[in-house]
Amino acid sequence: MINRIFLLALTLVFSGLAYAHPGHDHNDPMAMLVHLLWLAPIAIALVVAVYLKKRASTENAKQDKSQGS
Repeated sequence: MINRIFLLALTLVFSGLAYAHPGHDHNDPMAMLVHLLWLAPIAIALVVAVYLKKRASTENAKQDKSQGS
């Protein structure tokens, strides 16, 4: 357990820039935009998946209701 705490503390001491590859500068003014654009497809995929799941659920409920009558 002490080893884990030590390793966690050690990783928190080092800057994130030390782990970045050349050309990957988090201090650049455009860095946030680049990361948001990279994450946008993931967010869009999640929204589409939730929409399709709700739509399928609603259609199944309508079919069950019409068959039950």
